[in-house]
Amino acid sequence: MRNKTIQYGISVIFSAFLLIGCATTEYTSIPDPVGPSHYKPHPHQEGSLIVYTRSSGAFYSDFLIHSPYEIYTKEGVLFKKIPNHVGNFDPDPDEVSLPAGEYKIKARSKKDGMIMANVFILPSKTTFLDLNDEIQDRFEKVPSNQLIKTPSGHIIGFK
Repeated sequence: MRNKTIQYGISVIFSAFLLIGCATTEYTSIPDPVGPSHYKPHPHQEGSLIVYTRSSGAFYSDFLIHSPYEIYTKEGVLFKKIPNHVGNFDPDPDEVSLPAGEYKIKARSKKDGMIMANVFILPSKTTFLDLNDEIQDRFEKVPSNQLIKTPSGHIIGFK
């Protein structure tokens, strides 16, 4: 009987450690802020953000949809959760209007897993964060010192 009690205790402790380990999500932090692009002016006094997160197929859909992400204040307080698609048939990421300022974006990247990136939102400008290799052509003629990259070298936006 004592052996069964010990085995039960060990399995409970092991399960607790396993659950704690699964609950922790590691992410790559990008220290340099991503700024707005000069390609698409926004008509309002606030700025906007478009995040191309990792996409995947949705249940009951042949379309790839972008994964959700979270917007935090520069102090690290959760500001907003973004589903990043409308229904299961929307292949485009959401354009989110935000007051001008600095934010942190926690999102899933195609190449680097979870990313925590700093972004600037300026009035009448759109900031693009490309974590899914969808707008890489916009970066082709831009000098390297004007681009933000992940530690793996993946270009994600403009300085």
